[in-house]
Amino acid sequence: SDGDGAGDYAESIAGTLLNDRDSILAAMVESTGTAPELTWPGMTGRTYTVFYATNMFQATLQPMPGYSNLPCSTPGPMSLTIPDLPVGCHYFGIQVRKE
Repeated sequence: SDGDGAGDYAESIAGTLLNDRDSILAAMVESTGTAPELTWPGMTGRTYTVFYATNMFQATLQPMPGYSNLPCSTPGPMSLTIPDLPVGCHYFGIQVRKE
């Protein structure tokens, strides 16, 4: 209801603020030198699964092996070093579940 594109139920699950359009669940890929890192805001009481695809137009998001049901014990940034994936472009998604 704050105009950020996510409904109130989705914001409640993600742990974002219902009345702040800048409070969103968004992941970023950053190059940190040796390997890129995927970072997103974590909230306690949630678990996260990272998905990826190599083709945005025929995307079939697949769970990234080893990155399912990641718990968040303290609120703040969560990150993972992106493993060696096939050469090319990669697209990522974060699934969040409220415990």
